[in-house]
Amino acid sequence: MSRIHRSLAILLALTTCTAGALTACGSDDGSADETTTTAAAGDTTDSSTDGSDPADAELASFCDPYVDVTVMLSGEPDPDALTAAVDEVEANVPDSIGDSVDVMVAAVRSVLDSGGQDFSAFETPEFADAQAEVDPFVFENCEFDSTVEVSGIDFGFEGLPETIDQGRVAILFTNDGTEAHEIAVMRRNDGVTESFEELLALPEEEAMEKVTPVGGAFAAENGAQGLLVGDFEPGDYIAICFIPAGSVSSDGAITEGTGAPHFTHGMQQEFTVS
Repeated sequence: MSRIHRSLAILLALTTCTAGALTACGSDDGSADETTTTAAAGDTTDSSTDGSDPADAELASFCDPYVDVTVMLSGEPDPDALTAAVDEVEANVPDSIGDSVDVMVAAVRSVLDSGGQDFSAFETPEFADAQAEVDPFVFENCEFDSTVEVSGIDFGFEGLPETIDQGRVAILFTNDGTEAHEIAVMRRNDGVTESFEELLALPEEEAMEKVTPVGGAFAAENGAQGLLVGDFEPGDYIAICFIPAGSVSSDGAITEGTGAPHFTHGMQQEFTVS
């Protein structure tokens, strides 16, 4: 099972398609993620008459499409639906993070324009700086069914519980190690009898037929943070880091190590969703 390819939900939480699958993510074969935003565009309801807080409604008009984009990019999104959600994010971004969201929106549009072939816009120091501001903001201010804070160390995960409630879950991932780290989450498909240890020993193509990627987050250096958002169904899951040992970040550039993947050093953890 090889490293999940970073597509970066609007905002890179390493919100992923499996390796090489963004070509499929750009396809329009009817398998598109049907996720839609919960904030209705053009809704003119007067919140002052229904007891709701206008500020909450304004924040939701940003949070809902932002999170939807994140979740869509964990599967195979319809480019038109993805573009519409990005447009809604851009139209409703809070002023306090406006510049950073602009950087991320431009990056997503460049990927869309390339047909899912060019991810270079996600690999710049500017994007990393933008993500560092936006991801914690979303975690702290947007609504989720549950939230979890997890840290990555050399080599393991700290703070990840053994059981998580089903629903839309946000995981704020903080790098507390000396190397670059990620948290990639996969669900073992129903009916699969192999253990995760056995699945990790299989050839990549065979293994990926037995699991479903839920999402991921990447944090390049100590103190960096990334946000994973996913819809967690009941089942058995694993959190794992596929990054090679020796991978480090310096001046915004990542040097990939030549060692074995971090999960072989113990950076993997199973958990259940109920």
